[in-house]
Amino acid sequence: EDSQVKVNGFRVELGEIEEILACQPGVAAAAASVHRGQIAAYVVPAESEPLGDAAPPTAEDRFVASLRSVCAERLPSYMVPQYWTTVGEIPLSANGKVARSRLPEPEQRGGAALSGGRLVEPADELEASVRAVMARILRCEASSLCCVTGHFFERGGDSVSALRLLIALRSELAAELAVQQLFADPTVHGIATAIRPARSAAEGGAAESGAVGGDSAESSVRQLRLVCLQPGQGSCKPPLVLVHAAGASSLGYLPLSRLLGPQQPVYAIDDTSLTGGAPFGFGCIDDVAVECVELVREQLGDALASGITLGGWSYGGVVALQMAARLAQDGRGGGMRAVLMFDSPLAQTEGLGFHRGSGETGAALVQTLRAQLEPLATGGDDGAALDTLATNAVRHFEECNRLLDSHDPAATAMVCCPLVDIRPHMSECKFLNSLSHLTSDAVHEYTVDGDHWTMLFGANTQGVAAVIRPFLA
Repeated sequence: EDSQVKVNGFRVELGEIEEILACQPGVAAAAASVHRGQIAAYVVPAESEPLGDAAPPTAEDRFVASLRSVCAERLPSYMVPQYWTTVGEIPLSANGKVARSRLPEPEQRGGAALSGGRLVEPADELEASVRAVMARILRCEASSLCCVTGHFFERGGDSVSALRLLIALRSELAAELAVQQLFADPTVHGIATAIRPARSAAEGGAAESGAVGGDSAESSVRQLRLVCLQPGQGSCKPPLVLVHAAGASSLGYLPLSRLLGPQQPVYAIDDTSLTGGAPFGFGCIDDVAVECVELVREQLGDALASGITLGGWSYGGVVALQMAARLAQDGRGGGMRAVLMFDSPLAQTEGLGFHRGSGETGAALVQTLRAQLEPLATGGDDGAALDTLATNAVRHFEECNRLLDSHDPAATAMVCCPLVDIRPHMSECKFLNSLSHLTSDAVHEYTVDGDHWTMLFGANTQGVAAVIRPFLA
């Protein structure tokens, strides 16, 4: 049977997963398949007796955990199996290949890992409610989610489903969860812990200082926040900081960050107005850049001197360039390594299909975006959340385009680092004829697969990652 499949938009060679698993100690044979849109791994233990029958339950869990750890180290995140099953043998076809259609129904282990040999149930009503919402978004049984180890993103959550989760928590549980809090602990227990203080204050009728999950009162209403997408696992590599695009969350950069490898620290500027957390309050691109620089200075101060790379898709790339110009003006641009611009409109954006001048406005825009979001969402049937997300995204898109309309990139101060101009084959953005006057360093131009809207989705993301890796080394 064909071992090449497509999972969440990525092309996956199941044989590559099988090869890694088969050569691990304690594994006699291995196979991989696809179940409900996720990768399932099957392993035959080298021991003469099945682990599940001959050993305590935790022995099998430790065995699977060790295999999953190996896959996480050697494979991109989208190729790490979400289902793990130990079997007595791998079914083979007449010509000796894996008969995937004859593999048994997989067990839900991995993202739904066990704790102490058993799945941890909700500790209270709030955790039960959070688990129900998360399960619906992920399209899985709530009973399969371990409250302390059931990782939202490891269970198949993506950027669109994460935004739907934030919106659903607000509408159904009256709970505000920031993107950085979701990343800090994307489990049922972690989410419940983050939203509990604010809910307790609201239920008690008193406003407590400290906002959700221990954030300061100031940050609870701050429009922009710096989110850690990938800490870098103790790496000393300079961080990459990406700015959100118009109408898009910083979560959209999550697949790209995973493709850059676990040693690469990746941060992103996120706009809470996209999910209704704060009103849009900027008057020009430079205002946004100043706030972004302040966020980076507050949380990554040392990196400004030792080295940092800025970047962004579309609107985000324009802001990143303005950030670099600000740092150069302030005498803090010496540590800048590069500015990465993913199809950024360094001129007014009449060419973009979503621009106000395109003839689509209001409800028509919302319906267009909702239709584009629906196939990208991971499971679930919460149409109201998609409607809210589409409405917020259109509003945010128009606000960002208002800033682009009044921005003159030709007047941007010169930066002192390389500019990396990455455009898809079918770019719709209008560009300046030359970027050389914007930097005292080199300009690098690359072309990747896709168009303006798809260059960072699915398999196209791999091409972007390949282009930018040398600038992060």
